[in-house]
Amino acid sequence: MPSELHKENVNTFNQDVVDNQGYRYTTHAPYSAQVANRTISHAVWGFVTTQPQSIVDLGCGDGTYTKELAEQWPDAVVHGNDPAEVAVSIARGRYPDIEFCIVTGK
Repeated sequence: MPSELHKENVNTFNQDVVDNQGYRYTTHAPYSAQVANRTISHAVWGFVTTQPQSIVDLGCGDGTYTKELAEQWPDAVVHGNDPAEVAVSIARGRYPDIEFCIVTGK
């Protein structure tokens, strides 16, 4: 059973998605944050030395990074999982070709 803190955190993330039609850091990020995120993404991708068959993005949020993973490795089956129901709903609407699931940690 999720703890009260877990529920509170999920509610906070859900409200952020409602307020911004996605997470604030993906929908209203300043240019410097976008460049930093892109730099981090490319650094992480450099550790992948073979073509992945499947990718699971745990904590996918509104699906922004999950979509980047799918674009980086178009032959992989990509799944996004997150406990924030509203974020998963946004992700499903934006990226219907990717499977997104609500996970609760149970």
